[in-house]
Amino acid sequence: MRHFRQHLLAFPRSTIVVSLGLIGLLTLVGTQFQSVTEALSVMAWGAGTPSSSTITAFATGRPWWKRHLPEAIQTAPSGGIIPLVRIPRTQIQTTPEPVLPERSLGYDAFLGWVTALRSLFSTDLVFDFALMIRLQHWLLVLGICLLPVVFSRLHPNYRTPLTFSTFFIGYLFVLLLRPNKSKFLTDGLIDSALANALAMFSVAAFWLVLSHSRLETWKQRGAVIGAGLFLSFVTQIRGEFLFVGGLTFGLLALLVWKQPAFSWKGLVLAGLCFLMLPVGYGAFNQQQFGHFVPLRMRSGQNLFEPIGQFPNPWGIEYNDQWLEKYLNQRGIEYTSFEADRFLTAQYVQCLKENPWLFGRNFYLRLGQFAKQFGFWLNFWTIPLILFGFWVAIQKSERLAFLAVPLVLAVGYLVFFGWTNSLLRLVSPVHFLVSAFLTLLSVEILLFEHWRIFQRIDWKALKQG
Repeated sequence: MRHFRQHLLAFPRSTIVVSLGLIGLLTLVGTQFQSVTEALSVMAWGAGTPSSSTITAFATGRPWWKRHLPEAIQTAPSGGIIPLVRIPRTQIQTTPEPVLPERSLGYDAFLGWVTALRSLFSTDLVFDFALMIRLQHWLLVLGICLLPVVFSRLHPNYRTPLTFSTFFIGYLFVLLLRPNKSKFLTDGLIDSALANALAMFSVAAFWLVLSHSRLETWKQRGAVIGAGLFLSFVTQIRGEFLFVGGLTFGLLALLVWKQPAFSWKGLVLAGLCFLMLPVGYGAFNQQQFGHFVPLRMRSGQNLFEPIGQFPNPWGIEYNDQWLEKYLNQRGIEYTSFEADRFLTAQYVQCLKENPWLFGRNFYLRLGQFAKQFGFWLNFWTIPLILFGFWVAIQKSERLAFLAVPLVLAVGYLVFFGWTNSLLRLVSPVHFLVSAFLTLLSVEILLFEHWRIFQRIDWKALKQG
C-alpha cells in the first residue's frame, strides 16, 4: 500500500508544466474572447468615452490630477479606436485643468504602466491599445493557471504533481458544463475587462493571507503584506471590491476564530494593507479637491440611478441622459462633487421612504443572476451557503481554503443584488463558481480515492 501511494504521488515534475500548459490552452479555447478588432470597434462600453490623460500621467510620471494633451484615444475612419497611436514625448503638455476623480484610478494606472513598458527606449509614447486588449485576455488565463500553483502549497497533501493533473481533469469537466461564454466577458478599454482576472488573483491572495497568517518568518510577512496591497489595488480598479473584499475578510475572521491553524496577526495586517490605498487616495482627494473620495466620485449616481432598473414611485430611469436632466433641473452640474452628495442623499431618502422596494429589487436581481449563471446562488440559497461555510470552517482548514472563491462570489452577488442588475458587473461570479467546482473536484479526487484504496486487500490481490 505504501509503495502504491508513493508511486501514485511520484509523477514527474514535467506533469506540472504539461498540466499548466493544458489548463492555459483549455482556457484560451474555452473562452469566447472578442477579437481585438471587435473590442476596439466601439468608443464606449456603457461607461462613457475613455480618455488617455491619466494613462499619459502614469506612463510619464506626471500628476494624474491634471489634464494631459494631446488625446491618444482617437476615432478611426471606420469607427472605433485606432489600435496604435504614437505621440512624440516633446508634444505632451500638462495643462492646469484638473481631472476630477470620477473614474477608477487603478485601471488607468495599469494602462499607463503598460504604455510605459511599451514605450521603453522610444522617443514616442506608444499607446498600443491592441496590446492592452490582448494583455487583458492573457491575465485571465494567467489568473486561472495561478490557482493550482498556489492551491498546491496550501496543504501537505496537495504538494504533489497529482494536484495539477486532477485540477486539469476537474477544470475540463467544469468548462464543458459551464463554458466561458461571451456574456460573462467585457472586452475593451474599460475596468470591467480586468474584473474576472482580478477575481482569480484575489482568490490566490486570500489563500496567501490565510496560509501565512502566523507571520513566523519575513517571507510570510512579505507575502501577507503583498497580498493585502494587491487586494487594496483591486479596489482602485473596481470599487465594489472594497465591499466584496471586506466581506471576505469578515468571514475569514470567523475562520481564524474557529481554526487554531490560523492567526489573527496575518489577517489584521492584510486588512490594514487592504484599506491603505482607498484611505490614502481619499485623503489625497481631500487635500487636492476638498472632498474625501476613496474610490470614485460617481458613487452617488451608481446607487441612485439603478433604482430605475425596476418600476419605482419616484419616476427614476436607468439612463445617464435622464439623470443629467434631473440634475440640471435642480441647478446641479452633472459631473461635480455636489451631484455626488445630492444623489447619495436622494438614495438614502428613497431607502427610508420605501425599504420594501429595495428588498424586492434585491430578491429579483438575485433571481435574475441565478438564471444567468445557471447556479443555485439566489435569495434563498445564499444564507444556506454562508451557514455551510460556518460549518465547514469548524471541521477542516482544507474546506476553508476551498470555500474562498464561493465566499467571494457571494460578496459580488450581495453587493450588486442590492445595487445594479448589469450582468457584466457580476461576471466574476461565473469564474469564481467554476473555480470552486474545480477545486471541489480536486478535493474529491485527491482524498476520496485513498478511502477506496485502503479498502482493497493488496496482499490478497498480490497472492492471487
